[in-house]
Amino acid sequence: MLAGVGGKTVVEAKSRMSYREAQQWASFIQSNGPLSHTRRLEAMIAKVCWVIQAVHGGKLDISDFLPDYDQSVEDEPEATLEQFAAILRMARVK
Repeated sequence: MLAGVGGKTVVEAKSRMSYREAQQWASFIQSNGPLSHTRRLEAMIAKVCWVIQAVHGGKLDISDFLPDYDQSVEDEPEATLEQFAAILRMARVK
């Protein structure tokens, strides 16, 4: 679940946390940012990047500097065996 809030799985969280508590956590996250250390760091770096580009006249939104977690891996085409072999050949240490 969300950084371990309520448990490690949805089923575990539902058995340990009321709907009201889940709403309170959602409100807290909306106000204070993500609970995950990685996502908090990404959010901080995105804010710094956004400020720098805004100072220099940029018109981008802060979301342009954040990873797109909604993009499904299923949307990406699967690599062929030949493409995978080519990647391994390129990464080979000489």
